Amino acid sequence: MKVEVVFTEDFRADLMEQTRHLIAQERPEWAERLFEEVEVTARLLGHSPRAGPVESKLRGRAVRRLIFWRLPFVAWYHWDAKARRVVVLRLFHVRQSRSL
Repeated sequence: MKVEVVFTEDFRADLMEQTRHLIAQERPEWAERLFEEVEVTARLLGHSPRAGPVESKLRGRAVRRLIFWRLPFVAWYHWDAKARRVVVLRLFHVRQSRSL
């Protein structure tokens, strides 16, 4: 199954903040790998939109989570089956407090 994958402005802001933090911590290789992991995750969700377990329900929609393979980050997303679209909502470090 091939579906559209879109990233919200919140996700993009999270990605930029995490990248700035990694660079400030002198981990530029992690920052680069983070972008690679986002690309891998987008491809995976484009083919398997139900890949992650349901994290919570928000306004009647299931918010799913997907933990990145090579870095300690998690993406929250919603699978809209009717529109055949995955909406990637947020990006968190696994130890980070999480809320939408």
